[in-house]
Amino acid sequence: MKIGFFVPHITRPVGFENNVSAHVQIPCEIARRLVLLGHRVDLLTDSMVEGNCLPVCLPDGVRVITLVDQAFLTHPGKIPLTRNFLLLFSFVKMVLRLKRKLVEEEYDVVHFFGTERMLIVSKLLALMRCRTPLVMTYNQCVDLPLYRRIRRLPFFWRQLQAVVVSMEHMKSLIPKGVIVHVVRHGIVKDLSTAAGMIESGEPLKRVLFWQTPAYMTGVDICVELFGKLALLYPEVQFDLAVRAETDLVDLELYENKAANCHVFRFPYPHGMTIDQLLAGSICVLQPFREYTYHPQLVILESLLLGIPVVASKLSGANELIQEGENGYLFPLDRLDLAEEGILKILNSPEHRSKLSLNNQRLATEKWSWEGYEKRLQEIYEGFLASI
Repeated sequence: MKIGFFVPHITRPVGFENNVSAHVQIPCEIARRLVLLGHRVDLLTDSMVEGNCLPVCLPDGVRVITLVDQAFLTHPGKIPLTRNFLLLFSFVKMVLRLKRKLVEEEYDVVHFFGTERMLIVSKLLALMRCRTPLVMTYNQCVDLPLYRRIRRLPFFWRQLQAVVVSMEHMKSLIPKGVIVHVVRHGIVKDLSTAAGMIESGEPLKRVLFWQTPAYMTGVDICVELFGKLALLYPEVQFDLAVRAETDLVDLELYENKAANCHVFRFPYPHGMTIDQLLAGSICVLQPFREYTYHPQLVILESLLLGIPVVASKLSGANELIQEGENGYLFPLDRLDLAEEGILKILNSPEHRSKLSLNNQRLATEKWSWEGYEKRLQEIYEGFLASI
């Protein structure tokens, strides 16, 4: 089978090629597995950002095809009007080139990965009488009024032969009558080193936040809670492992608050690795205000290592964390409950051990790559047989 994967924005700054978003990690891993099954997979993308490089997770045997010289429209209303017109022109040009490429390559299936913007691309292709069967993995959504209206309209989904999601929450956002398959994947990050450190008895000494420091990820919530608890538990390290600086909070001020408040900036100094930070973690705090991808991989990766997670109670979060079984959930307006969850884990090694055992069991029961590529192949073959 000849398959085209459309994945936008795949390039990374030099030095960050190992630091890749879920929207690129997951399709790259799926492509790798499909290639091993004997399929040919091309990765189609909007553009290559000048000075950036391809991610390390891009598998061998996959050709990358760029369609335009500029990333298509992503943040309407946040850039000057003239720039919007240029990006809109680039977007239309990309769709036209994509249509020509599908005719040239004669793909059996084209599989889109992304948000409602991918719905618009696939709908435009259908309106241009594209005959290639179209599929979409919908694990991301844009929480803006325009995009909410788009995803509620069956019109924008009818051109798709199938939609693949990883969570029941994402399925609930799709209009009735659309064919949706819930197929849960595993993780891409190699956590074997961290797992080995945990098995060897790496001493537990920290509460950890690891993610981009942003309003969306709740880094300000984290700094507030960590700053308070660090004074109460001087023997525990309250660490932030971050991928960038932020204007939201003063990270230097946090570091100076107490001797056990640390910020590790990527790339981490002095041989420090995320594996070491995770392996020594008593628990992980993830106070997201919004998920960029469902499931949120930093939560899932922490759970699969057996580390209890205290996370904000967003839609779908209960598909990852079962209250009191493998972690704790708290409403964003109840930081006292987040603090309470962390304290329960800190103050009871026996309870922490129970959460860790449940963590690995509950996570691996649902989240695994076992048979994923074969299930996806069955989905393709199911609708191709009826065409």
